[in-house]
Amino acid sequence: MEARMPVRRFLALAIALSWLAWLPATLIAGGATAIPGRVLHWVGGVGPLLALIVALARSGSERALFRARLRVGPLASGYGLAALLLPIAFGAAAWGVQTALTGRPPAWPAPGEVAALALPALLSAPLVQEPAWRGYALPQLLESHAPLAAGLAVGAASAAWHLPLFFIDGTQQAALGIASAGAAHFFVALLVDAVVLTWLVIRTGSLWSAVAYRWTTELAGAALDLPLEAALVRTALALTFAAALVARGALRPHS
Repeated sequence: MEARMPVRRFLALAIALSWLAWLPATLIAGGATAIPGRVLHWVGGVGPLLALIVALARSGSERALFRARLRVGPLASGYGLAALLLPIAFGAAAWGVQTALTGRPPAWPAPGEVAALALPALLSAPLVQEPAWRGYALPQLLESHAPLAAGLAVGAASAAWHLPLFFIDGTQQAALGIASAGAAHFFVALLVDAVVLTWLVIRTGSLWSAVAYRWTTELAGAALDLPLEAALVRTALALTFAAALVARGALRPHS
């Protein structure tokens, strides 16, 4: 059996597999709103998962390590609760600030709307991306890099992975526009959340903490549909939390 796939090669493969589908989609009229573009959009989205399958097929030891990261027990801890509730707290606080500053509260979704969004939010970024980013790449980077550097490296790879989406009509990223404040916020938010996700993975040793955080992040974002000003508040709160983690040395593994 071959040795494990080096993390740089893994990240390059994950990005390449997605871009192979997404780059042609940028040339399709209607982009993700047309059936061919929609198919390419979906195929590109599973690139990280396909890269993970290839990487795990190469090495039995890596498969064993990956299985160990699938433990659900750590989610019963306070860190598991934090993974679920922090994104909701950030979003709710941003909603409150937006209301206080403008006197116009953003629309609050009905419970049925939130329930309808829950499964799509789970099946998108959390289950398709996180097994690759925080289940494979991050643990390998942590072996040779400081936690902050490792986390930001994964966040930067995720940011690069998203780039073609800004040029595919019909995607959320294309609606922002690559040269916009919304796009800048999108990339900053990815890096900020990467720090929080690194903390959760280090503290729990479980991939599911990252999945939980990304799930409620996606769910809160879709349900609240905050305007850019409020989304900036949300990211500022997450940045403050991430900075506090770094300042307190909370990213360091327990000795």
